Amino acid sequence: MRNKRGLSEVVGYVLLVVIAITLSVLVYGWMKDRILKQTATCPDSVSIMIEEYVCDNTDNTISLKIKNNGLFNIRGIFAKATNSERVSELTRAIERKDANGDTIIESDGDTEISIGGINGVSPGRGEVLKLYYNEDVNDIVKISIQPFIQEDGKILVCDNSIISQDVDCDSTT
Repeated sequence: MRNKRGLSEVVGYVLLVVIAITLSVLVYGWMKDRILKQTATCPDSVSIMIEEYVCDNTDNTISLKIKNNGLFNIRGIFAKATNSERVSELTRAIERKDANGDTIIESDGDTEISIGGINGVSPGRGEVLKLYYNEDVNDIVKISIQPFIQEDGKILVCDNSIISQDVDCDSTT
């Protein structure tokens, strides 16, 4: 009789462990679906446009007048310039003096271009940016801009709001 009682306790513990593992797997599956559905994304009503551009091939810069025509503050942009062969990340152009006192325009090195100060550019407002591109990419034919916003302290890149605009930055004209 004693052997059967000991065996009964072991079976009880095994069943308890199996039930706990089964419940854990079920809760994990349910939570995984819930958490993935709550991933932060950029709202559809984030929109930006290029109103004007001016190319300066001598300094490898392009000045863009952009406008926020969406419903949310835009905190910044990622920008690319393309010619028929290459793509260049655009960065903010900065001016500095060389040893002779001549002004040199170069990249600040940061592809994340913040705009509009602390709060970004509010809806309906715009900003003019002077951006630098690599010397490899002259005769730019297209500019692409991808905005990003800040929500709850996190940067949200707006994959659904990328705009591209054909431009004429021919160095021969």
